[in-house]
Amino acid sequence: MDQLLLPDLPKGFIDAAYRKKQQKRRARYGKIASYLILTIVPALIFQDFYVVKAPQMLPWRLLNIAAAIVYLGLSLFKRESWLAFGYQFLLMSVMAMMCGLMVALDYSNLSLIGNVTTIFIVTIMSGGGAAWLAPVLLVPILGLYTYAFVWGNVPWSKWPLLSNPLIISIVALTAAEVQERLRYREFSANMRALWQKGKSDFLLGSLLPKQVIRELDDLGEAPPFVVHNAVILYATIDGLNIHTLSLPPERLLNLLGIIFQAFDQIIEQKNLEKLKIAGEGYYAGAGVFMQPHQNLAEVAISAAREMILWLQDYSKSKQSKELPEMHVKVGIYQGTVIGGLLKTNQLIFDIWGEAVQMAMNLQAYAPPDSIVISEEVKSQIQDTLILEKLQQWNTRNNFKSYCLRV
Repeated sequence: MDQLLLPDLPKGFIDAAYRKKQQKRRARYGKIASYLILTIVPALIFQDFYVVKAPQMLPWRLLNIAAAIVYLGLSLFKRESWLAFGYQFLLMSVMAMMCGLMVALDYSNLSLIGNVTTIFIVTIMSGGGAAWLAPVLLVPILGLYTYAFVWGNVPWSKWPLLSNPLIISIVALTAAEVQERLRYREFSANMRALWQKGKSDFLLGSLLPKQVIRELDDLGEAPPFVVHNAVILYATIDGLNIHTLSLPPERLLNLLGIIFQAFDQIIEQKNLEKLKIAGEGYYAGAGVFMQPHQNLAEVAISAAREMILWLQDYSKSKQSKELPEMHVKVGIYQGTVIGGLLKTNQLIFDIWGEAVQMAMNLQAYAPPDSIVISEEVKSQIQDTLILEKLQQWNTRNNFKSYCLRV
C-alpha cells in the first residue's frame, strides 16, 4: 500500500467509463432501430409499388434493410469499433433513404417534412455528440445537393427549399453537442461523488471496525459495548523498532502498510474482526462484534500462524532486501472486552478490558515467530496436532500459559 489516501479520480478513467456507457446506449438504440427497419421497411416497399407507384425508391429501401442486417450481424461479434461503424452506417442509410425520397418526390414540401423529421429522430438516437453525428447527417445531405445541382439539373430557385435540411442539421448537431456535454458533466459529477464516497469509506475502514461503521451509518452513533467471552489477538512486529531510526519515514510507513494489509486479508479470510492498529501492534478479535460461528480459539490461532508464516515468506523475498530481520510475536487471550468511540473531536475507536491487557502481557513473553496463549484458550483447542506443538510457558502473572512456535 503505497499511500493511505486514494488519489483523485483521473479524467482518463472518467472518459473511458463514459465511452463505455455511450457504446452501451448506441448498442441498445442500434438493435431497436434495426428491428424497426426490418419490420416497417418491407411495408413501405409494398406501399411504393402498389399505392404510391414509386418503384424508384426500392434501392434506398433495400439499403436500409441491408444496413440493419449488417448491424445485427456485427453485434454478434461484440467488437466495439465494428458496432460503432455499423451504427453510423445504419443511421446514415436512414438519412440516405429520406434524401432519396426527396429526389423521388421531386423535392416537394412533403418530402422535406419527412427529411426534417428523420434528422430529429436520428439525432435523438445517435447517442453521441456533434463529431460522431456529423457524418451521419451531412454525408447524405451533401450527396443530395451534389446529385440535385450537378446531375439532376435542379434549378437554383429550389435552393431555399433544399437548404432547410442543412440548416436543420446544423441546429441538430449543435443540440446534440450541448446534450452530450451535459450528459458527460452529469456522469462525471456522479463518478466523482462515488469516488469521494469511496475515499471516505476507505479512510473510515482504515480507522474503525466494520461493525462500528455500519452502526454510524444506520444509527448515527456507535454505542459502547461489553463482551464477556471474546478472544483477542495481539500481534507485534519484533525487530522493526530497533531499526526504525535507520529507515526513511516513507519506507517505514510503506513497509508497515504492506505488512498490515496482508494481516487484514488473513483476518478477513478467517472471518475475524480487525479492531485497531497502534504503532507496530495489530489488534484483532473473535466474537467481539459477530456471534461465534466456530471455535474462536482455533480460528484465532490459525490466523496468527498464517500471519507469522506470511512475514517469514516476505522476509525471504527480494522485496525485503536491506530491511531489518523481522518476526511476529502474538498473544491470544479470551475474556472480557470493552470497546467504543472516544468522545473527542475525532473518530477514535479503542478497546480495553481483561482480554486486551492479558493478550498484550502474553505477547510480551512470546519468543520471535511464536504464539503465547492462556490456559483457557488452550482448553478449547481440539486439534491434537496443534496440541503437540504447545509447550508450557510461565509468565510473571503466576498463571499457566503456552507457547506455540511456528
